[in-house]
Amino acid sequence: MNTIKKLLLVLICIPFIGFGQPSNVNIPDANFKAYLVGNTAINTNGDTEIQVSEATPFAGSINCSNLGIFDLTGIEAFTALTDLNCNSNQLASLDVSANTTLTNLICHSTQLISLDISTNLALTLLDCRFNQLTSLDVSTNTALTDLYCTNNQLTSLDVNFNTTLVLLECAGNQLTNIDVSANTALTTFFCHANQLTSLIVSANTALIKLICYANQLTSLNVSANTALDELKCNANQLTSLDARNGNNQNLLQFEVINNPNLTCINVDDVTYSTNNWTNIDAQHYFSTNCNAGNSIYDLITNSALTILQTAIDTCGLAAALQGPGPFTLFAPTDAAFNALGQANLLQLLGATPTLTNILMHHLVGDSVMSGMLSNGQVLNTTLGYDVTITINSNGDIFIDNAQVTFVDIVADNGVIHVIDAVLIPPTPANNTVYDIIDLSPSHSTLRWIIDTCGLDGTLQGPGPFTVFAPTDAAFNNLPTATLTALSNDISQLTDLLKYHVVGDSLMSGMLSNGQLLTTLLVNDVTITINSNGDVFIDNTQVILANIVADNGVVHVIDAVLIPTATPSWDCINGACSDPGTGVGIYSSLTACNQTCGVSTIEEHTTTKTLLKITDILGRQTNQTRNKLSFYIYDDGTVEKKIILE
Repeated sequence: MNTIKKLLLVLICIPFIGFGQPSNVNIPDANFKAYLVGNTAINTNGDTEIQVSEATPFAGSINCSNLGIFDLTGIEAFTALTDLNCNSNQLASLDVSANTTLTNLICHSTQLISLDISTNLALTLLDCRFNQLTSLDVSTNTALTDLYCTNNQLTSLDVNFNTTLVLLECAGNQLTNIDVSANTALTTFFCHANQLTSLIVSANTALIKLICYANQLTSLNVSANTALDELKCNANQLTSLDARNGNNQNLLQFEVINNPNLTCINVDDVTYSTNNWTNIDAQHYFSTNCNAGNSIYDLITNSALTILQTAIDTCGLAAALQGPGPFTLFAPTDAAFNALGQANLLQLLGATPTLTNILMHHLVGDSVMSGMLSNGQVLNTTLGYDVTITINSNGDIFIDNAQVTFVDIVADNGVIHVIDAVLIPPTPANNTVYDIIDLSPSHSTLRWIIDTCGLDGTLQGPGPFTVFAPTDAAFNNLPTATLTALSNDISQLTDLLKYHVVGDSLMSGMLSNGQLLTTLLVNDVTITINSNGDVFIDNTQVILANIVADNGVVHVIDAVLIPTATPSWDCINGACSDPGTGVGIYSSLTACNQTCGVSTIEEHTTTKTLLKITDILGRQTNQTRNKLSFYIYDDGTVEKKIILE
């Protein structure tokens, strides 16, 4: 019986012997264990193990970064842990599911392929950069304020539940889109080097830094981000960028280079942007309204080509470059003009005739894209001189000796190519209004008329003259019958030509709306200037103004000016008739009738048959009183008549 009692006593005491021994945390990684054992805040008894009783209450920070740790087993015992920094180790996995009080987790550069933080509801900072994560779920981490997940392999990231986020860095992943509309507290957003095709930050009004370069963005609007001080959106595919946030001068870092499809950038302050935001492409320019206009002049006005714009304005060529065109403008940069030297530049800007000729030498009367240029090609400028195209083995394009630094800035009325030097035309032996017309490829008909009428010598004389010069296209728009009639009547042809010449040198800036100019024919032409600044001579529009000559100026017009006939009447055989010679003795039909006592125009008997009557534009019409008409007969003759009341 005593033996049995002793045995029972032993069996009862054995479990209590075990409870008397301390329980150690399993820490298989020697480097991790060495760190914990050496941390006196954790290893409070100073032995060679970490007891559960030491790990569980520890509420401080564990920083075991860069210690060559492969396994963080044992971390689960630290259930009160608030900060864990294990970056720059060789961890294959990390289990922090038991560490529910964690607020900061830094595990970047640790080779992680997955990370589960679904139980870490108190987490405010997560830094898991430079791992191999393919997914990351932060939907339960609603307290997050700072999320660093740069340089992983993430294809998606949902931060809609993280409404307290202040910092988000998700660069260097494979994201195609990211929605930050719920992150209204966001101040720093780095999303560069992804595959984003769109990015909307209108809800992020607190945003200070936006780095979104090296994506595939086609548009970006930061007009709502008034606190922005840094914007880097270079190396995208932007076609539009709106930076009108009302606080451009606070935006100290602005980079938009390598966006070849972008031309106009919307800003609040063009002057500040031009002077301070220099990390842009050559074709980029700033405007307060990029949609206001897209003519060559509009593009120049809203670009960094400020000296070129000043030159265009000085010479009165703005209206022409806003006109229908088409034009090709070889546009020198400010640096190109400055390379002439300050003294020469100031002298040039003060010499309007010379400056006008130089600008005309940069303009071609056609829209010529870079792909249409070939080595050795010759283009005739609107000044009448040629420039030569050279394309070297590298594909670099030169206009004479000026290199094209940016090509194909397309406008509604042509194209701009930016060049790095100013093209200087050859100095002509003579530069009269006749010489300008003679050298122009668009005025062969006008030159023929001048020569035929024998006025070439006059227009090479001292002048001064203002010539309103219709293009060949303008003459071609006249009815064939009209051209034939004019060609057969030198007197009428001379009158027509004189109606295009004023005996004074009148630059476009000297013209005013409603002004009357007396031509060499003595008849007046009327100037009309509309609200857009377009200049009209009678009903013809000036499409290129202020081609300055030594003896005057030439303005190119888009139609032929037709003088209003002043009939002269004769009393012939008791009836009033217009003999068509312009030398009758009566200035009006009424005056003639008072003598002749008749009230109708003489009816002429003729054997030729009238085929049709046309107006000045060649449109068939009926006999019309008080208007110039052309009577076309079967024998080929044409009569110009005005039937008056």
